[in-house]
Amino acid sequence: MYTKKIFIEITKLTICILGVLTLYISLASIINGQYALFSYLLPFNIAFVVWYHFRLNNISLRLFKY
Repeated sequence: MYTKKIFIEITKLTICILGVLTLYISLASIINGQYALFSYLLPFNIAFVVWYHFRLNNISLRLFKY
């Protein structure tokens, strides 16, 4: 029972680390003028920010409630 909870927490932590890493790389690419890399990472950054916003506010990710 605890292994599933630990796996979920490790997955969330990994997503947070990767999200912050892509945000940092995007910021560095804008500063260095690499706009192609920024445009490539933009959808990942938007998805991470939306996911993290919902996680911080304890809101369900379901957009349409039946």
